[in-house]
Amino acid sequence: MIASRYSENGSVAIYEFLWACNQALLVGAFAMIVEDSHLLRASIVVVSVDQLLWYIDLLGYAVKGKFYIGVAKYVIWPETSRLRLMTTFHHVWYIPLVLWLTFPSVN
Repeated sequence: MIASRYSENGSVAIYEFLWACNQALLVGAFAMIVEDSHLLRASIVVVSVDQLLWYIDLLGYAVKGKFYIGVAKYVIWPETSRLRLMTTFHHVWYIPLVLWLTFPSVN
């Protein structure tokens, strides 16, 4: 992700890589490699507030056509590139994926 953002935006991508959501992806990958489900779950705690705000924004936009918080507003801006859109939706799928990976299915 950082390589694609760097090719598009230059050195500002290095700053973006320091955001908690991007670090959570890195920690999550490491946690899966070392098979540490507690560390993997901890990575979603770090980003939970921000990513829950994404759900509120996207639901508000889908239902009322309005971003109530504003964290996801840039996804509809005309200057937002396809590459940025593709690399930004980790805000939506990261928490559900980690929960699915770390909790066994109920039979």
